[in-house]
Amino acid sequence: MKKFWFLGLLSFLFLVSCDQESVKEEPIKEDVVVEENKIEYVEVTFLDYDDTLLYKETIEKGKDIVYPYENPKRESDEEYSYTFTGWDNELVHIDSNLVIHALYEKTAIWGNIIWFD
Repeated sequence: MKKFWFLGLLSFLFLVSCDQESVKEEPIKEDVVVEENKIEYVEVTFLDYDDTLLYKETIEKGKDIVYPYENPKRESDEEYSYTFTGWDNELVHIDSNLVIHALYEKTAIWGNIIWFD
């Protein structure tokens, strides 16, 4: 009989300790707006030394870009020849609209040298 009384006391204490008010449920929020992951894009423009459009592409923000053609060439003039050396901006992690210009190294052209005795 003492065993049943002891089990009854334990059961009563267990039920009292499991107070229903301590278990709270979160209210349902009806005004929750789920924001979708929006992909942002930026425009990259490649220009030659004289601002001639070489290439334009819209890419995903934060991505790298590759110029898809052969390196641009600049014609020699009477005084200099030109060699393409690269671009004036990095082509990695583009996070805003960007205009990129071709860069050239110029080398003096020496004309015919006439020697007099």
